[in-house]
Amino acid sequence: MSIKPLSEKLIEFCDYLVDTYISSSSTFPLALWAMNSIDSERTTNACESFHSSFSRNFSSAHPNIFIFVNVIKEVQTNTYIAISSVNEIQNITNRTYLNKKS
Repeated sequence: MSIKPLSEKLIEFCDYLVDTYISSSSTFPLALWAMNSIDSERTTNACESFHSSFSRNFSSAHPNIFIFVNVIKEVQTNTYIAISSVNEIQNITNRTYLNKKS
């Protein structure tokens, strides 16, 4: 680096970042975590994803209690449907496997 930090601990941390995330031989290469080419809106984890989709349901920072409760009910319903769908796919897969086996 042409411009170096003065602190030895800071130099060590910067070297760690370069070795782990930035250099071509890094532990986690750029292609794994840097996604410039994606057009859709994405977040880094499930919590951020939930918060982002949840907050899109409200037109103000402090919605009235009835709107809030309706959104919570909708989230609960969608979650129940998603969980049921996963279980149903698993059941179908098991039946298909058992039918092929016999």
